[in-house]
Amino acid sequence: MALTIVIHSKDAAKEAPELALTFDSTRIAIGRSKSCDLWLPDPSVAKRHASIRREDGKTLLLDEGSINGVTVDKVKLAPHTPWTLVEGSWVRVGRLWLEIRMAGGIASTQAEVRRVALALTKRDLEKNQEPSVAALEFVGPDSSAHERLYLHDQGREYVLGRGRDGDLALSDELASRRHAAISWRGDGWSVRDLGSKRGSFLRTMRDPEGPPLEVPLDGEPRLWRTGELLRIGTTLLQLLDPVTEALEESLAATELKMHREELREPPPALRSPGKADAFGDESSESNEPGEARQTSRDGDGSGDDSGDDSGDDSGDDSGDDSGDDSHPDAGTGAQKPHSAVSLDALVVLVALGLLAVSLGALSWLLR
Repeated sequence: MALTIVIHSKDAAKEAPELALTFDSTRIAIGRSKSCDLWLPDPSVAKRHASIRREDGKTLLLDEGSINGVTVDKVKLAPHTPWTLVEGSWVRVGRLWLEIRMAGGIASTQAEVRRVALALTKRDLEKNQEPSVAALEFVGPDSSAHERLYLHDQGREYVLGRGRDGDLALSDELASRRHAAISWRGDGWSVRDLGSKRGSFLRTMRDPEGPPLEVPLDGEPRLWRTGELLRIGTTLLQLLDPVTEALEESLAATELKMHREELREPPPALRSPGKADAFGDESSESNEPGEARQTSRDGDGSGDDSGDDSGDDSGDDSGDDSGDDSHPDAGTGAQKPHSAVSLDALVVLVALGLLAVSLGALSWLLR
């Protein structure tokens, strides 16, 4: 059965499109790495943060030893301990919340996984008021004489050539009037040739010491990757995409430890004024470690093969916060219940009575 995961970020606008991916595999790796099935480009997420697996008809979630841990609804999980997910479960991974839907569907492609990661990265750039619009720039000694072409609209195609009706006019005599076109295909900007006489080529430096490798383009869009140059005649163009660059930087960064206040933030479904306070109360019975352990035993309690790749980011701090949040009474000097205090007092009185009787008997014998 397929599993759909909806990704929610804290500062996403209400009108923002839903970011969801569907998986039909028996194991789903979640983290900030291209080797994972679900990429979450946020520094609060570990390279391999968590995993979901299907066993005996159950959907089990494991924290792979991340620094910031994994929370299901109100419960922070113990590392490498299975937890059974159900329809509508909310899972916190770093600063992001994942909504679990057990509905079926067609499995998402790798391109769709990348599309969601780029959308999350763009949201983060816009939240911080950083540039998020891609642009085409001329490369060469006279590049400063040309203006950039900014690609504001991802829903249209940008035409390059010598024609005046194009979006970027080229003075190159070897260029056709309508030479090449740039468009957004969901997982990045792509380029295709428009049937030009002399062709369009993507140049890449795979070997820094060798000559550049040029790939000829045809009428099918080809992903324009970071570092590649587009050659049209003698003209070279480069793509400047701050979203792609920020995504690559995020995937390469080290895991950032979250503040305690961030760890207590509720999922989007509980952010109404009446519900948020209930979630943030660490004394809630749902946060008691005993309940977490019992529920996790409903899985298989093994977790023996779940931490193979978690060593990248877990470090020695992986358990710093788990004890603080999952044991709300630890180190607080909590008082004993009144019944326990009354029982202790009764025991003391009985002991004193026995001691008095013993002393009286000893005095009588010594007469």
